Amino acid sequence: MIGEAEYIRRYCENELEIIPSSWSSVNFEKIIEDKTDSRKKTPKSKFQEEGSIPVVDQGQELIAGYIDDNKKIRIFNKPVIVFGDHTLAFKFIDFDFAQGADGVRVLYPPDGLESKFLYYYFKYLPLPHKGYSRHFKYLKQCQIALPPSNEQERIVQKIESCFEKIDETESSLNKVEKLLEKYRESLLSKAFRGELIPQNPDDEPASVLLSKIRAEREKAETSKKKKVQAFAPITDDEKPFDIPESWEWVRLNEIIDVRDGTHDSPKLIKEGVPLVTSKNLRTGQLDLVNVSYISKKDHEAIKIRSEVQRGDLLMAMIGTIGNPIIVDTSEEFSIKNIALFKRNKYFKSLSILKLFIESPLFLEVVRNSSKGTTQKFLSLTVLRNMLFPLPPMREIEALCKRIDIELFGLKKIIFDIEKMKKHTSLFRDSTLNKAFEGRLVEQIDSEGTGQELLEKILKAKAEEAPKKKVTKKKFAKKTAKKKTTKKK
Repeated sequence: MIGEAEYIRRYCENELEIIPSSWSSVNFEKIIEDKTDSRKKTPKSKFQEEGSIPVVDQGQELIAGYIDDNKKIRIFNKPVIVFGDHTLAFKFIDFDFAQGADGVRVLYPPDGLESKFLYYYFKYLPLPHKGYSRHFKYLKQCQIALPPSNEQERIVQKIESCFEKIDETESSLNKVEKLLEKYRESLLSKAFRGELIPQNPDDEPASVLLSKIRAEREKAETSKKKKVQAFAPITDDEKPFDIPESWEWVRLNEIIDVRDGTHDSPKLIKEGVPLVTSKNLRTGQLDLVNVSYISKKDHEAIKIRSEVQRGDLLMAMIGTIGNPIIVDTSEEFSIKNIALFKRNKYFKSLSILKLFIESPLFLEVVRNSSKGTTQKFLSLTVLRNMLFPLPPMREIEALCKRIDIELFGLKKIIFDIEKMKKHTSLFRDSTLNKAFEGRLVEQIDSEGTGQELLEKILKAKAEEAPKKKVTKKKFAKKTAKKKTTKKK
């Protein structure tokens, strides 16, 4: 991406410097017609999922919707290019369509300039990006590269041949990514069904660990003269899948302290203590940069019930359920609509719980636990009573180690795939650069020159201009006649 001044200098002010001598260049406004019809715009509110006429707007999708109003149809005798004035999207349109409303420009090339060639040329231009401002003013300033007609066709064929190979490569990479995701899901599902590693009969069963946790909790609550918390027995109907005999189904709050953040809306300020919400957990890491801030006083009030410490586990409990992260900072922050799982002496690491939440089996448990409630929100009560398949302690350690090894290998492969995807994107850009600098196909002297073609185009437009003026005069006379008739 280059700046506005550099774009204007290189692509607008003078004839293009980087094209072959047999090409020519011409200002956009001298040969391209803007066929946008303000009378035929179709607002988004009129779009249908089905219909006889496709609607093309300035969005990224080729077709935004459909209508059935034949009065709005746009018919051309050759393909046109639709430009998104706000979005900078270019679309090659070779079918009858209805024109979207705001920000749509319909661009019509002259005879001698291939529509597909022009489409790719526009895609090649490094237009300045000014957010949601209008950008057509930059496009219509540009100089258009003009090779001979036959060379335009060969360039388009070569571009599409290269792009086809790029598309095939990207499609293969996407398929591999999907297979890797399925493998990851299968790996985690096997892990929490007890099928990933063999059970060791010498390991102390999970029931012993559970008894220790219960005894310690009972002792602590008795010493504080509190009523010992009782948990509802787990019925067979509640158990979503089978686990090994040495494992135990438990309710989460039996083994760890489950809390949540505030559900209030503390006053936001410019600087203060970060307030973390579900949006700050989306990347698989805790994002303390793109956050809102609250006062120290509000933070201290939230902290009484929801103090977050290094090593605790956070999980979104509203909207997209899940996205667990283990806190790896000692920086203070508050949480809102976030589940908080506190580590303890038996669970000094909550990696096993994080991996379970990332597994497909977690969704099965959520469905079982939240019957009658929306899965867009998990209450604290549901979370505390949610079932967890508890392995023996030694098996937990072995399981986490095995999963970490497997996932490390997967991450490396995924990293390599993303790297290859970036290379395909660069190859796409490189193809367009070569195409419009005259380096993609060879120039053939017998095909003539771009200057000869430009002269033909300008001559044809000059001959066409008087006809258009006559048509406009006729239209003006008809309009005037209609107004006179109405007055009578």
